[in-house]
Amino acid sequence: MAMLPPEHFMPWFGLILEAWHQLPAASIPNDDIELASLAGFGRQVLQWQAVRDGALYGWVLCSDGRFYHPVVAEKANEAWMRRLEDRHRKYVSREKKEDREPLPFDEWLEGASAPTHAHVTRKAGDVTKKTGDVTRKSGDFRPERRGEEKRGEEIPDSFEQWWEAVPRKVAKGQARKAYKTALKKTDAETLLAGIKRYAEAVRGKDAEYIRHATTWLNGEGWLDEPDPPPASKREWWQDSPLPAYAKEPTA
Repeated sequence: MAMLPPEHFMPWFGLILEAWHQLPAASIPNDDIELASLAGFGRQVLQWQAVRDGALYGWVLCSDGRFYHPVVAEKANEAWMRRLEDRHRKYVSREKKEDREPLPFDEWLEGASAPTHAHVTRKAGDVTKKTGDVTRKSGDFRPERRGEEKRGEEIPDSFEQWWEAVPRKVAKGQARKAYKTALKKTDAETLLAGIKRYAEAVRGKDAEYIRHATTWLNGEGWLDEPDPPPASKREWWQDSPLPAYAKEPTA
């Protein structure tokens, strides 16, 4: 870059710093009143206009009516891409916790708003070139998950039937996830038969002694063997030895 005199360099550098906080990033407005304020001149527009050409060294007017600096735009895009990569890492972590397959970065990125490309138009001549992708921050986004249109098929209808047989209906959302995991170990018929067996075994018990649906699933309750039937109750005298005369046949 050419050596700028101090009276031009300071406002030029000030605009470089201010461009990071503008929207889109790496841009500044094409308005002398606003530029004077951003460059540190406050309301002294005439003083700003005296150094305007030097302070705008390297800045180019784009098709959206704002000035962009190619180097600042490149750095802004790099910073934005790092932020997107960080968001993708968090997205992958969330999907894995939910036992879903995350999208690759390129497919995930398609869920974002289309980037805004800045076309730099030189004042002299009709030369137009692209300075790189200047991306307008569109806020956080959550791209459509793969297979979201089939989400209704992820949890089969058998869950509702199974849930109806649960003796203690608590935390249905967690139970739904546990049910889906349990289906990888056994089938829906076995789960239904197991929960019905358990419901019969705990009938009449206080709720605090009945396992939650999720606890029952995570503990593979369908493998529990049924309790043996209780032995018939006998009175004490039925097991006592009889006297000799009681064993003799009556006349």
